[in-house]
Amino acid sequence: MKAKDIKPGVVYAYQRGRGEYAPLQAVVLLAPADGDHLYQTTSHHRAAGSPLFAKVRSGAKPKRGQGWSAPDVGYPVVIGPAEALEGATLEGFEATTSHYYNAELGAEFKVLTSLTGVVGLYEDALAEQKQRQEEARQQWDREERAREAAQRRARALTAALRKVGVDATPDNPNNPAALVITLDEVDKLLALLPVSEED
Repeated sequence: MKAKDIKPGVVYAYQRGRGEYAPLQAVVLLAPADGDHLYQTTSHHRAAGSPLFAKVRSGAKPKRGQGWSAPDVGYPVVIGPAEALEGATLEGFEATTSHYYNAELGAEFKVLTSLTGVVGLYEDALAEQKQRQEEARQQWDREERAREAAQRRARALTAALRKVGVDATPDNPNNPAALVITLDEVDKLLALLPVSEED
């Protein structure tokens, strides 16, 4: 989603990674997604009781940090179970002093360095992911049934050929599409076929 389309207080889906089974998390932005509302994680060596996050100067850009010397800069968010995010506020984010995880909320405050993982409204994205997963499961089931049918057919054909003294093997044991037969075995097979007088 584009930053201009993401509104504070709305529960969106945040996806880590790609693919049908990459987990979706509920996320709420606690301020507008613009350069005037960016925060950074503060030093590991900060004084006891000092805030875990600090607002950065206007005009800064979101970026992933490199350890404590170059902290993450990003949008203030809360991530966790969708039902736990309703009570989260920017004031609570700014007041956090010791842990990213807020036990009272049952969710985690953090700075989001990129909005590319925000993929839509949480409930919609969750429903769409479940639909895609179900379609993928059904497709896998169809393919598995086709593989099992091909295996049964290959077993039946090789057994029938063995009965007449001809050896053949499936081209692919897991998903056979053909039988492999040597030239000597072809000679055996041809010898079993009736030859017309015209030939």
